[in-house]
Amino acid sequence: MYAQTVRNFKLFITFNFVTALVLGLLGPFFILHVESLSTGVELLGIAFGVSVFSCSASAYYAGKLSDRFGRKPFLYLISYIGAIVLILYTVVETTQQLLILQALLGAIVGASGTIETAMLGDLTEKANRGTSIGKYDAIIYVGGAIGLTLSGFAVSKYGIEVLFYIAATMIIISTIFLYFIDENDKAWI
Repeated sequence: MYAQTVRNFKLFITFNFVTALVLGLLGPFFILHVESLSTGVELLGIAFGVSVFSCSASAYYAGKLSDRFGRKPFLYLISYIGAIVLILYTVVETTQQLLILQALLGAIVGASGTIETAMLGDLTEKANRGTSIGKYDAIIYVGGAIGLTLSGFAVSKYGIEVLFYIAATMIIISTIFLYFIDENDKAWI
């Protein structure tokens, strides 16, 4: 890899490491929080079903639009909207509000997953793509594991709602790493 490509790859890994840490931090407690907002396990299933449907609906269009307009603008937008949605989870009170947030969160997850995968492909050389993606995944999984490990301590000390504020703040801060990625530096060029 060229020096700029290696730098871009490391910045992208750092951005996604923070995201994985946040998702790990919220992981099990997000489910508990959503369960407390729904009025039964049936609605819990519906809430997560809505999320997955909207995830599916957004994936194709996010990929298509990021091919046309670039990946970074959408990653910024997704991150900022995602942070707002996480904060809104601390103030929702009705099942309808929960379902709307679940739909928004699903759309964000679908769009970010597609765009991040495309960008990962952009930042890796074809000859070493498997090795690079393996390195990326290994580091991202460590971020998730660290978040999961810390989540119980954070909830016991600060409560579930504070996790949402911490997560939103970390996601916004992590977008700083995107600023330094040169999207025009394609690894296969």
